[in-house]
This record gives sequence, C-alpha cells and structure tokens, in this order.
Amino acid sequence: MNKVSCKKATSYVNKIGTCVGEREICEMWKDHFKSLYNSVPDGGARSMFQQNCVTVENVNCNVTVRDIVDAVCALSKGKIAGPNGLFMESFIYACPELWIHLSLFFTACIKHCFLPDSFMDVVITPLIKNKGGNVTDINNYRAIALSNVDTKILERLLLSKTKESVSEGDKYQFGFKAGHSTSMCTGVVKKVINYYIDKGSHVFACFVDLTKAFDRVNYWKLFNQLLRDGVDVYLVKLLAYWYVNQEVSVRWLSTRSESFHVGNGSKQGGVLSQYLFT
Repeated sequence: MNKVSCKKATSYVNKIGTCVGEREICEMWKDHFKSLYNSVPDGGARSMFQQNCVTVENVNCNVTVRDIVDAVCALSKGKIAGPNGLFMESFIYACPELWIHLSLFFTACIKHCFLPDSFMDVVITPLIKNKGGNVTDINNYRAIALSNVDTKILERLLLSKTKESVSEGDKYQFGFKAGHSTSMCTGVVKKVINYYIDKGSHVFACFVDLTKAFDRVNYWKLFNQLLRDGVDVYLVKLLAYWYVNQEVSVRWLSTRSESFHVGNGSKQGGVLSQYLFT
C-alpha cells in the first residue's frame, strides 16, 4: 500500500468502533480476515473426502531433478522475498546439488502427505482497490498474500501433475485458463446480444456477482472434485494437509498480527490457486 493510502487509513471506523494506531488496525484486519476465511462450513464434504481417499488408487508421484528445474525456470525473478527471507533467485541460480535435495524433499512430502509448519507460513497485507473510493471501507481492500518462494516451486510441480485432469465445467470457464480470457467471454455475450437486437428481439440478461468468490471456496468440495477428476490421491491429500494446516498472519505497516487458521478459500498467493478455482 502506498504512503498516502496508509496515512488516510490510519484511523478506521467500522460498525464496532474506532481503531487508531498500527496495533489496533492490524488486529482489526486480523479479525476481519479470520472471520472471512472461516465463514463456510464444510457441509459434510470433509468426511466424504476422507472416505473417498480410501477408495482411490494412487500412481507414482516421485519428483525428479528435471521436474525441479522445469518448475524453477517457469517462475519469475525480481519478486519480493517470502516470510523466510528467501528470493526466487536463490533457487534459480542455485547449484544442481540443491535441486537434488529439493527433489528428495518434495518426493518425501508427497509420499507422506506432510509439510513443515514454517513452509506454510503466509503473511497478508490489505491493499486498497479503489484509491478514489472510501479508504475507510473494509470492502474497498483486498488481501495480498506473501508466501515463501519455495512453496511456489512445489505448487508449480503440483500444477504440472494435476492440469491434465478434465472437468465438465472446464469448457465453460473463460478466466484463469490458457488461451481464454474474460474479454473473450464478454465478446461472445455482446455478439449474441447484438444478433437478437438486429432481429428486432428483446434481450434479457442476468449477471451474478460472486462476492469474495476465491475467499469463500469450500476447499473440501474442491478436493473431492480433484479426486473425481482423477488427480492422484497423494497429491490431493498433500493439498488437503497444506490447506488445513496453513497459518496466516496480517501485516499492517511494521506490525504483524498473531497467526490464525484458515477454514475456507483458495490459498492466497498460490501459483496453483487459479487452476484450482477453475
């Protein structure tokens, strides 16, 4: 967030009262995001997922050094360091020995469906969406997540192993899909509308705005869908462990809040999140 926005938002008025100072505002944001990311009940999808994991067969999910090299080369340089202080350049310009260790490490993580706690550390910073709007409106901010860059390597690996799955809904999805865009979808809608108007017909359209769509995903239903799409059970179980055990904190200026659990939503700042949302 720029200095002007931070200065304007230093005093925030919400329905409860007034928050003044870094600590109070940081705690206010923590309470807001904690409530948002724990607002969707699993609806029995968690127990269904546990049952489905028993009946789905797995395939070989070894991570090779070639996989590591491809994943690292696909990621961008010049990005900010994660909570652990590492930059992506640390892996891009690393020696081959590090890639060997990473292949062994990620293979073990997949086989045991486990990730270290420090690996899953995420820091959220509220970022204003409309600078000309009301800077004291909590809905005028979106969450920008900062995760460790080594998690992006793992997500890129998982993306390469899961993107071959095909869902019936994929062909109707325009956003977050290679070779497609929301502008393409808009063009199709306009073409259809113009066709009927030119024929002298009325056109009635209905638009649905899914508020906080990414943030309110029931990820247990998502994991069940991945199993139905044929994604390897070990990969899905690893994702489930990751989502259930991720700890998120909020940073406001120089103040960082305590961590909290995330019960719903696509993982913030994830390379894989756009594919999973699709």
